[in-house]
Order: sequence, then C-alpha cells, then structure tokens
Amino acid sequence: MSSLRVSLRFRVAFVLLLSGLPLACRETPRFDYDFEQPAILDTLDWKCGTLFRLSPDHATSGARSLEVMFYPGPPGVDESYPGLSLTDFDRNWSGYRTLIFDAFVPGEKAIRLALRIDDRENPDYAERFNVAIPLAPGSNHIAIPLTGLVTSGSKKPLNLEKIRRATFFLVNPKERFTIFFDRVRVE
Repeated sequence: MSSLRVSLRFRVAFVLLLSGLPLACRETPRFDYDFEQPAILDTLDWKCGTLFRLSPDHATSGARSLEVMFYPGPPGVDESYPGLSLTDFDRNWSGYRTLIFDAFVPGEKAIRLALRIDDRENPDYAERFNVAIPLAPGSNHIAIPLTGLVTSGSKKPLNLEKIRRATFFLVNPKERFTIFFDRVRVE
C-alpha cells in the first residue's frame, strides 16, 4: 500500500511538473517595480530614517507611486544614509540595456539622490556602482545605460548576470525630503 502512495505522489508531481505548474517554488520577478499592489512593500529593505507608503499622488504608470520620506539623522550623528533597497528580483540583467525610473520631487528644492548597485554581497565603496543623480523639483525621468554600470574604484564593469541590490538613498540630509518613485525597471 505504501508503494502505491509513493507512486501516486510521484505521478501527481510529475504531471504538475510537465504541465508547467509550480510545485513549491516562486519564480523570481523581473526587476520591475510599479508599486500598484500593497504586497510590493514587503519586498523593500529600508534603512533607519526612511518611511514609505503607496500613494495615489504622482503616479506615472497605473494608479499608485511609492512615496518615500527621507529624514535627517539624530543630533550628534555625523553620517546618515536614509534610503531603501530593492533586492527581490531576477539578478540577471544581461538581456537589458537601461535602468529607468520616474521620480517626483515636491516643493522647490532640488535633491541629490544617491544610487548604489551591487553585483556581489557587501562590496566596498570602490567595488560597486555609485552615482549621484540630481533631481529637479517636479517630474524627473531617469534613464541609466547598463553599459555605464562600472565600479567606483577600478572602473570595472559590474557583472550584469549577478546584480544583487539597487539602493536609493540620501547622504546626510539636513531636513526631511520626500520623493515619489514610480516604474523602477530595466528594459
């Protein structure tokens, strides 16, 4: 009787496998964040001094954007880097050409947004891609060619087949800033 159960389980698993239905794993999503569903918030890694929520304001794709509030560090702290990281995606970017996102800056002050991209776990500053992106008040459409993703030190190209993290942050903000992000993606 037990061999019959094993055989039946094997047949069901084999049929599911052949039919293309997932057994017990989840397909890793493409690097494409549209911020339409609340579940996306569970995939974001944040740093201290950062709050975020889905917002109906300033959406460029669909009905929602991601409103991110960046706060200054506490008194007496010399360095603060409030921000958030995107890590839940297919790590192979080799079939794409451009990292694209929309950002809306409310008010009248420009912001220097820092972007860090890693192709390995916890690289030093010199061994990862780092760039400061000036954002003007109002709407900003940013496109970064993936061929330009080189390390800050040796200028070695990142391994586009092993991208691990993209982090958006501010460096030592002296006041609270808000940025609305939408449709962060590679194409």
